[in-house]
Amino acid sequence: SSTSSRADIAFTERERQVLATLLRGLSNKVIAHELNLSQNTVKSHISHIMRKLRATNRTEAVILSQYAAANGGTNPPRDLEAGEP
Repeated sequence: SSTSSRADIAFTERERQVLATLLRGLSNKVIAHELNLSQNTVKSHISHIMRKLRATNRTEAVILSQYAAANGGTNPPRDLEAGEP
C-alpha cells in the first residue's frame, strides 16, 4: 500500500527521466529544455516524484531515490527518515 514504509515505488517512464535529471542537479528550466516539456509539467512530475518518495524537497527526493535504487525500490524505514539511529 502507498502508506506502507516499505512500499515499492513505481515511477512512470517520464518520472524516471525527470528523476535522472534531478540526480544531475539540473534546474527545472534546463530539465524542461532537455526533455522538451514545459516548466509547469516538470514541476508536476517533480511533485509526483516527491510524493511517491515522501520527500519534502528535491534534494531529499534525490537521496531517497538513491536509497530506493540500492534497496529494491523501497523507501527507507520511518526511523531512518526521521534521522534516528
